Amino acid sequence: MTGFNIFHTSIVIRKRTDYELIDLTWHVLRKHIKPILFYMTCLALPFFLANFLLLFPLYCFLFAKELYEPGPLLLYWLVAVELLWFESRFASSLVGAWLGLWLFHDEEQDGPVPTSAVLETWFNSLTQLVWYTLLLRLYYYNYAFLPEIIMLEKTPYTSKGKIKLTTRRRARYFHRGITGTNAFVSFETALLSILSHITGLAVLYGAGSLLTGGAAFWFPCFMLFALPLFLWFSCMVNSVFLFLCYLNLRISREGWDLDIALHAEHERLLNKADFIPLQSTGLDRKSSSSIDDVGASDGDSWLPVPSLTSNLFSPGPDATHTEGPKTHAATVPDTASQETTP
Repeated sequence: MTGFNIFHTSIVIRKRTDYELIDLTWHVLRKHIKPILFYMTCLALPFFLANFLLLFPLYCFLFAKELYEPGPLLLYWLVAVELLWFESRFASSLVGAWLGLWLFHDEEQDGPVPTSAVLETWFNSLTQLVWYTLLLRLYYYNYAFLPEIIMLEKTPYTSKGKIKLTTRRRARYFHRGITGTNAFVSFETALLSILSHITGLAVLYGAGSLLTGGAAFWFPCFMLFALPLFLWFSCMVNSVFLFLCYLNLRISREGWDLDIALHAEHERLLNKADFIPLQSTGLDRKSSSSIDDVGASDGDSWLPVPSLTSNLFSPGPDATHTEGPKTHAATVPDTASQETTP
């Protein structure tokens, strides 16, 4: 494991548009479907069985007489979707833990991401995940990236010693000013859900009706099993998409891509003039957020740390929100021109 190191990642660190994020979501799913499906099934299966026990009485009540009444069909679908929405962020938390470790993991050198590391990351955050994503799900419904903050940034529930950045405070600062982004992410996740399961449901329902010779046998199987299964598949797609949205926000706010560009320029200058001391550039690894083993209390924490770019983009807990790109654009050229002079 390489730890938190933006110079060794499984995907290119750069800001992406929303359509590029959707395309990258399907690319990650296509390439890593086995581990994502495995970790999704681990938590989704218990919820699937619990939902079956809840939906079966409702199905018997709504479809006792007619199978294709639009009112009961819509009501049943809404109940199934609401149950999934309530459970989805916790049920997909193992997928988020795997994605966070996979991003900074070199599979060619170290092999697949160890299951023990994924479980350790998840178990260390289990208490907060249950509290924020299940018990207080309705209260924190607008905090789309709360599981990623809990597991990857490893913020504590309460203030401990010098660490004053709690999970609740970090989530509030992280989601501040992105109400429109949250709305657009919610719309895109809903769109991904619809596209990912409607086509499959139509094909599955048609095939089942043809094979069984009618809907009398296939309809209950479809409503009780096929529909929830495709809803959970859409939840898996959304979990990958939300992780990439979280990563994209971190890149744009903290200037990870600019850190990499400055590091590349630093390497280029060293190749041209080997006599330039490393410390004279101000870009040594000790002053950069790319250093391994950073964070509040753990070597794999994703918490923002002081660096050339994070100082400009990441306001402290008591600081007011400023527009990072404008400040960075005005600051970096002067700093670079002064510090890189031999």
